[in-house]
Amino acid sequence: FTDLFPTPVFVARVPDHEALNEELKREIDTVRDATPNGRPESWSSDVYTTFDSNFSLHEQPGFRRLTGWFMEGATEFAQRLSYPLEENEISIDVCWLNVYGRGQWQERHNHSVHPMVAIYYAAAPPNCSGLILHSEHADTMVRPRYLGNDQIDHFTIRIDPEPGMMVVFNGHLRHSITTSAIDEPRISVSANFNINEKTN
Repeated sequence: FTDLFPTPVFVARVPDHEALNEELKREIDTVRDATPNGRPESWSSDVYTTFDSNFSLHEQPGFRRLTGWFMEGATEFAQRLSYPLEENEISIDVCWLNVYGRGQWQERHNHSVHPMVAIYYAAAPPNCSGLILHSEHADTMVRPRYLGNDQIDHFTIRIDPEPGMMVVFNGHLRHSITTSAIDEPRISVSANFNINEKTN
């Protein structure tokens, strides 16, 4: 018996994330004060995001430490998938902020033009919105439910965010955010990565 076409997901806790998150929260407050909501018109919820107003957070000094952790996580993910990193290099293409409050969510989508995506949780209060990963088979097959194997028995898997958690996955993997039922903000920073041939 062989499991074909697995869906790899890398989840890690960033060391010393408490200090990193305190640093990030100050920087995030500065970004929010200076940056209007960049929510794309295609998004249904009025979540605050810098997706269309500031997607270069990785280039700002206040996000330098997080950028380093993003690169480490993406590199480990790529190595485990045997990406040819000797001839290619990983880079962050875009990086942006999302802040979810009560009643806000994110519909199902993917980042298919990028090979890897990373999400870091700077604030994740108890019972905050979950990250839902959607099976690639969910809309294409009719099949009976399996019993006892979560990896093949579900069309969705939920990851409950925790402060300092980083999640890395392939850009084609569809994902969504459940509706927030709490007042405290859930704050995440996301990054899309490219893998390009080295120039020297």
